[in-house]
Amino acid sequence: MVRPGTRRRSLGAFYTVEGIVTAMASWVLARNPDIIIDVGCGSGRFAAAVRRLGFGGETIAIDIDPLATVMTRANLTVLGHRHATVVHGDLLRLSLADSRRGRTAFIGNPPYVRHHTLRPEAKRWAQKSGDALGVQVSGLSGLHALFVLAIAGLSRPGDLGCLITAAEWLDVGYGSALRTLFAQHLGCVRLDIGDPRTSAFGDAMSTAAIVSWEVGYSDAVSMRETRDLKTLRALTGGRAISRDTLTRSSRWRDLLHPRPHRDGLVPLGTYARVHRGIATGANGFFILSRDEAIIRELGGHVRPCVTRAHQVLSSGGVVRADKLDHVLLEVQDAADHDRALRSYLAEGIRHRVHERYLCEHRNPWWRLGGGPPPPIVATYMARQAPMFATNPDRCRIVNVLHGIHFREEVGEDIATTLVVWLNNHRDTLTGGRTYHGGLRKFEPRELEAILVPPLHELDARRVK
Repeated sequence: MVRPGTRRRSLGAFYTVEGIVTAMASWVLARNPDIIIDVGCGSGRFAAAVRRLGFGGETIAIDIDPLATVMTRANLTVLGHRHATVVHGDLLRLSLADSRRGRTAFIGNPPYVRHHTLRPEAKRWAQKSGDALGVQVSGLSGLHALFVLAIAGLSRPGDLGCLITAAEWLDVGYGSALRTLFAQHLGCVRLDIGDPRTSAFGDAMSTAAIVSWEVGYSDAVSMRETRDLKTLRALTGGRAISRDTLTRSSRWRDLLHPRPHRDGLVPLGTYARVHRGIATGANGFFILSRDEAIIRELGGHVRPCVTRAHQVLSSGGVVRADKLDHVLLEVQDAADHDRALRSYLAEGIRHRVHERYLCEHRNPWWRLGGGPPPPIVATYMARQAPMFATNPDRCRIVNVLHGIHFREEVGEDIATTLVVWLNNHRDTLTGGRTYHGGLRKFEPRELEAILVPPLHELDARRVK
């Protein structure tokens, strides 16, 4: 690579392998476009591919990186493409003549830049563009989402496109705008989704999705999951999903793996609420080893704390306080401030802990809150299904774990039986989000949606 990895990541440049490029280019060319626009062209792989496959019409390649445009010009010159224009510029600022003739096709791999690093003017542009299209754009949208907005604004009836992006927009909140655009505005024709255990990009831990569309298309959408997109030969086949189903769904990946129907099971949220553990804002201050808490004479102000998912994964279904090596500073009232605690809090102020973001927004800064400790704890992000454990000693948990709180008080035997059932059936649990390498993540509401037996049917003596 000409650009070092750090520079390419700042630009969101993760190059697409040849097989995927060829399959996407073939799908586009089969629909006879008159103009092809390679968005975020990078080295010009897509523009070069359509040329190699025989396209001689107008091609526009655009990228904000001047080195990328130089490489694209070189590639297209070698291929003898006489009707190619390479633009050093921003797709979000691109305008196309209303008088352009024929069908325009958009193709490419939009840059993957997280929302944290987008300029304020880019976010303002996104809000304005979303309003013009009648979609609500989340402030958490990354640059690839903004590229879809730009394409939707440039498209006319009959235009088409094929993009490969990180697959997270299929299910997450910020992806709502993209799902609306593809389902209703752009006319999604098919979705090819990579298996979460593989990556379509050589240097990015991200599951990929290829979305193909034709403006005005309103029939069923073909969806399929491909074991390895790198071996992709063509964009064909798949399961037909009705347009209404696609429009109503907020989790498109689940449409490929519908939840099995199990008679008598109900969502966990019927009986319990799920909350993420405590976010301290300064773990190095609020979490102490047991020995340090003793040395600092803070024993009356700390509580045993589960600090790592491994402690649940290896617990055998029960976490116990005497097995934990760390404690959490837990102070509720200023009246509890003895000499040792006052000294420790003063040390925190000297180290400006009170100025940390979360601490600064608490009053007082040292009160963590978090409600009562949960009777059940659960992992929520690992390369395996969630693991559950009872918490009979009511240890605290931090935000690497979820706590399950019953809506009404139940006995420890019911909690134990539910945990046994969940762990026995953990490999059948559906939902959550799966990332590259099989990393599965369940947000609290997603964990509340898993199906469990009604509590009154749980028998502590017989768990199936």
